[in-house]
Amino acid sequence: NSDKNNHQTNPSIEHLIHQLPPASIPSAWLLRCAPPMDPRFFSIASISLGKNTVNIFQGVYSYENGQAGTTSRWLRYLQKGDEAYGMFSQTDLHLPEDEDSPVLLFATGTGISPFRSFWLSQVSNPMYLFFGCRNHDDLPFASEIDALQRLGRIHPFIAYSRGMNSKMYVQDLIIQESN
Repeated sequence: NSDKNNHQTNPSIEHLIHQLPPASIPSAWLLRCAPPMDPRFFSIASISLGKNTVNIFQGVYSYENGQAGTTSRWLRYLQKGDEAYGMFSQTDLHLPEDEDSPVLLFATGTGISPFRSFWLSQVSNPMYLFFGCRNHDDLPFASEIDALQRLGRIHPFIAYSRGMNSKMYVQDLIIQESN
């Protein structure tokens, strides 16, 4: 098993720590010597300023052994009422000022997050969503997209790469719709 061999020749810090007796590493040494974790950036799926809440859309990363990534695991175990701290970064991603201008949205996976805030806003821009996922069950915000499509506020073009008669990707949809 190549995963097992890689784990033995290149073990993670977490794996090594679990091999030691409990509390055998002084916390001051660990904080001083352990490499810092890089920040994890998430796209905001919506903001409610009145309620001081931010919604993120997070894909849960799991390793082959079923272990979730550090941030995925931490977020998964947050409970209602728990406080979490974060920071906001500046972005140039915004809707056009002219609400008659069509908006083309291209994404796969969690890349759909910032677009959700667009369609939840009260703008009247026509929106065309080109999105790729494995199958219909993996389509995030499916009920919102369906409702907005019925209202004529969004025109979804969804590419499914699994479980259909033929694989389709976003670039295939773009070519298909350009004809």
